[in-house]
Amino acid sequence: MLLIEAIKDGSTSGFKVLPPLIVHNDDGSYTPEIQEIYYGS
Repeated sequence: MLLIEAIKDGSTSGFKVLPPLIVHNDDGSYTPEIQEIYYGS
């Protein structure tokens, strides 16, 4: 899966490649990063 965020007619100088966002741990539970996105702090 690939997540892309863009701005129409935007500059390529602002292009960033971010580290991967892992959704699930090996046991199937959500990672802390996803829990933060879904449920907040």
